[in-house]
Amino acid sequence: MIICLTGFKGKNCWKQDCDQSETKTEYKLEMNWDCSGKLTTITEVTDKNGRTNQIENASNCFDSQCHMPECPDHVEKICRSTISRPSRPSRPSRPSRPSSPAFREANGGTCSYECKKDGVCQVDFEANGSYSGGTRGSCTSEEFGWSGDCSGTPRFCTDCKHKCRGRWATNFSEIVGSGLTQLDCTEKANRLSNSDGFCNTLCRCKLNSQGDDCDCACKAVC
Repeated sequence: MIICLTGFKGKNCWKQDCDQSETKTEYKLEMNWDCSGKLTTITEVTDKNGRTNQIENASNCFDSQCHMPECPDHVEKICRSTISRPSRPSRPSRPSRPSSPAFREANGGTCSYECKKDGVCQVDFEANGSYSGGTRGSCTSEEFGWSGDCSGTPRFCTDCKHKCRGRWATNFSEIVGSGLTQLDCTEKANRLSNSDGFCNTLCRCKLNSQGDDCDCACKAVC
């Protein structure tokens, strides 16, 4: 008779689309001694106005079918629309007005961790600019006999059970982010893209979820 290891596993995934909506996918896998298990998938979509919609699905599995899924790929979209309009006669130019302040997207902020003495913790995130998404997360720690599950960790912060290790019964804060913005990543993509007369190298770069680097993908078109 085959006996499997029992227990719980958890995993959080995140992606952001061009309309500034944020999708968080949380996986929970529960295994039993007879190699049967249950995989629960919780998908939470937060739109740019902060409204949240959550869907939870659970399915049974057995043996090799019971594995933690990979995180969904980030969907790269072109946030651009082209509208054709009739041309109008030109008008005399007018004195220019001072430009309005540029829209500033958050590239980091402050993560505040609360580590309770019973092995339960919480993290709160305060963004340094415009930010759409969750701002509070929580975990339980295996060190105290809990399942070790985490939920809602903001994308710029770390699961609090890792940050609280060796710091239980304390509160502390950390500044996160490197100062990079999506504009920096777009400029990096332009620098990487080139043409040698035979082939064109096209690159796209996107600010990663921690806000400290640009994830780039390039392809040659000949």
